[in-house]
Amino acid sequence: MNYLIKAKMLSDSGTPLVNQKIFLHYFFSERLQQHMEKLRIALAVRKDIVEQELSTTDWWWNSPAGGFNLWVKLPEAVEIERLLSTCIKQSITFVPGAICDPLKEYKSWIRLSYSFLNEQQLREGIQRLVELARGDSDSSKKQ
Repeated sequence: MNYLIKAKMLSDSGTPLVNQKIFLHYFFSERLQQHMEKLRIALAVRKDIVEQELSTTDWWWNSPAGGFNLWVKLPEAVEIERLLSTCIKQSITFVPGAICDPLKEYKSWIRLSYSFLNEQQLREGIQRLVELARGDSDSSKKQ
């Protein structure tokens, strides 16, 4: 922590030191740490809901220990750009993996965020996403 504090002080060009010290005091307070633990639990519950809904598919994902997103690999038959376009019309969004990959190798991957929506919205949204992806996959096979 001392190294980071020194690096911050050397690069700081605007935040008053008094404000930083006040925030540091609050950051390490028991109250904020309890709040952070509640947030971690809520995110874990939401991640579990997404994974539970995805378990009905043949999709693959790595279950993270924390964070806000789940990276999911869809079958090659699903055209991610077309799926995204269809999803947006139904108020569902995700980040295509290719956007985050400069080599464009993760064309079948999507990033799903579970941090913003409540549990019911997540459940419904993932169910609709799965339905739309299955429909996209079926239509791709027919072509």
